[in-house]
Amino acid sequence: MRRWPSTTLRAWLAAYAMLTAYAVLASAMGLPAAGAGITAPLSLMAFAFALLHAWLAWGARRALSLLGLTAVLSWAFEAVGVATGWVYGPYHYMGLLGPKLMGVPLLIPIAWFMMSYPSLAIARALWPQGRKAPAAALAGLAAAVMTAWDLVMDPMMVRIGFWVWEVEGAYFGVPIQNYIGWILTTFVFFWLYLRVEPRLPGRASVGLQTGDAGLPALAYLTTWAGNALAAVQLGLSGPALASLFSAGLLGWLGYLHSRS
Repeated sequence: MRRWPSTTLRAWLAAYAMLTAYAVLASAMGLPAAGAGITAPLSLMAFAFALLHAWLAWGARRALSLLGLTAVLSWAFEAVGVATGWVYGPYHYMGLLGPKLMGVPLLIPIAWFMMSYPSLAIARALWPQGRKAPAAALAGLAAAVMTAWDLVMDPMMVRIGFWVWEVEGAYFGVPIQNYIGWILTTFVFFWLYLRVEPRLPGRASVGLQTGDAGLPALAYLTTWAGNALAAVQLGLSGPALASLFSAGLLGWLGYLHSRS
């Protein structure tokens, strides 16, 4: 069996983890500060890992279908949200995330996909073995897993200055509506994907080895841990602690179950 796909995935994830650690620890270790500019490279690395793992595990059609649904729907929800405040509450993006389309940085759909694939993988691992998962139930669980990550990501990113809430929210400055919007957005694209997935040609994993099923959960945990540590550095211990018992716990359980 070809081993390069598994080796490539593991090496890429290790590089992502090291860059994440550098971004968090650089200032504390007296190294050149990474700053906000490292967000795009980190997002692109996580995106590439998610797409490659999905491609190898599911096949091209299924991987690209999840990517397409996630990218188009997340951008649409965000565009409506920025323009009206209806989805997540009133907010707007600043200029740190690069070029925008209708007020939404082009990096944002990439960031949605980089976490949607690991979140769905974790949800599937957590689902009781031997029981068929209805599309709505599995989509709801995957939406909860992905939204749990935002418990630390959103307050941290706001503190850095990537976007601004135009109202003072109840959750460390973030409106509760934001999390309702996250559940809605993620549920919609997960549900749509799970509805069309059985009609798409799949395949057995190509070149993946025992243990590679747990790599998406490790990618999720790496992203969460980097955000949580950054939040602590920014004085946001509350969101970091809340995410420990949500995203951290779900990610770890998903990793353990994916290896069983």
